[in-house]
Amino acid sequence: MTTATQHSTTGGCCDPENLWYIPDRRIRTDAAAEEAIHIAGQLLSGEKSTDAYEQEVLFKALHTCAYQATRPVCGTPVSKAERRRWARRWKAIRDCIVERNLPLVRWLIAQRGSTHADQDALFSEGSLALVHAVERFNPWLGYRFSTYASNAIIRAMIGLGRREQRHRNFFPVQYDASFERPTEPKAFYPQLCAERLDRVLDSNAGELTGIESRVIAERFGLERGRASTLQQTGDAVGLSTKRIRRIQYKALQKLRDALAEDPILQ
Repeated sequence: MTTATQHSTTGGCCDPENLWYIPDRRIRTDAAAEEAIHIAGQLLSGEKSTDAYEQEVLFKALHTCAYQATRPVCGTPVSKAERRRWARRWKAIRDCIVERNLPLVRWLIAQRGSTHADQDALFSEGSLALVHAVERFNPWLGYRFSTYASNAIIRAMIGLGRREQRHRNFFPVQYDASFERPTEPKAFYPQLCAERLDRVLDSNAGELTGIESRVIAERFGLERGRASTLQQTGDAVGLSTKRIRRIQYKALQKLRDALAEDPILQ
């Protein structure tokens, strides 16, 4: 059984009914389920880093979680709460694989060289393609994930470059004094986003943990009005730079998800 892939790349729990897995006998055993629970538990608690497990082991656990979250009910009913727990484990493992492979996105951007799209847009597009690649990769076909993901990331960056080029062809950049005056409501969109982000932070709608909130506050100067480097933030909270980077990544994903669900911004 397979279902549509969950394309959310940010915080919050995934829909347990919307996960995809390979119908392989290796993910249907009690031993596979116990291993997936153990791996996800250590990742969620921060006991293990993204480099603690072999990638093949992580993919097996990922598909096991998806199977357990979506498997048909037979015999003993599977509660919705249990399905949600498996979905949370699936997301923790998926995020671990994505974070481990983010350097691949940066490397491919560097190899690509000059482009009409800026680096941030390329990284965003490449990261999204990486997430989709993780969610759809079959680890038992004998292919290397880096090869599979590279093809997906390159296609995404090429597509972005073509869209940017078409946009430039239709809307050549020329100076016009009227551009300096906001004449449409869209001109206020960045300000609106900032205001809604403040609301998300104040109400903790993104469900940040205590350490995530502190890291975000330190990194972006929310309390002192002065942003800090990763090293400075690590010194302030007593964690390594690598750990701070991981916490920041997860916290920002949660905030993006909360903003995506804000009806005011729709």
